[in-house]
Amino acid sequence: MFRKRIQNVYANLSPNNQRVARYILDHYHEAAFMSANQLGMLLDVDAATIVRFAQRVGYSGYTDLLEALRKAVQQDLHRARTAPTDPTDMTSTTLAALDMQINSIQAMRASLDQTLLSQALERILNANRIYVMGEGVSSRLADLGAYGLRVIGLDAVTVEPTVGDALAVFMHASQDDVMVAIVITELAPRSPTRSGQCASGACRLWASSARFTGRSCSGWTSRSSRPSSR
Repeated sequence: MFRKRIQNVYANLSPNNQRVARYILDHYHEAAFMSANQLGMLLDVDAATIVRFAQRVGYSGYTDLLEALRKAVQQDLHRARTAPTDPTDMTSTTLAALDMQINSIQAMRASLDQTLLSQALERILNANRIYVMGEGVSSRLADLGAYGLRVIGLDAVTVEPTVGDALAVFMHASQDDVMVAIVITELAPRSPTRSGQCASGACRLWASSARFTGRSCSGWTSRSSRPSSR
């Protein structure tokens, strides 16, 4: 476990590495979703120091350390979801659920690439039409997202991630349209979702696409022109 590895070598670390160690031990939920550059800027050290720290505590590199941190975060979330609660104590149950959501939001905020987010928001706000897609539980979020976009005056519609509906979108979409796929990755972390596949397919044709996962905005891609017909 990352805590034990850090604690085993802490006394022999340099001052800069001890600063990194203290932050990770106290704030691993945030550190788990930071790049080496982001963590280095926060702690006023360079990215190379972050990488060397990971190697010093026994990991092959920073990516390997991140995997350990994210695994710890996932375990915390799992424990929060499965922890036994007194069904008559609704106050404690509600507060525990709120704490879990706060941790998830903080993790997402820490992992956001601000440049990528700004690009996605600019394309969405300037889109001719916005297609919002989600499957399973995410379909409710897609409905809510499309409604919110319409409230602020944007042309947004919800699309089911089926072959028929996706083809209908692809047939009528233009290079000025955007497809937004909302995916809860924790429900299917190892397999591609239909929503993600449809968003990728839209981009391969002509619409811009963005995928919003459980903790981040990822995979913003676009094509500048509609493919020529044959």
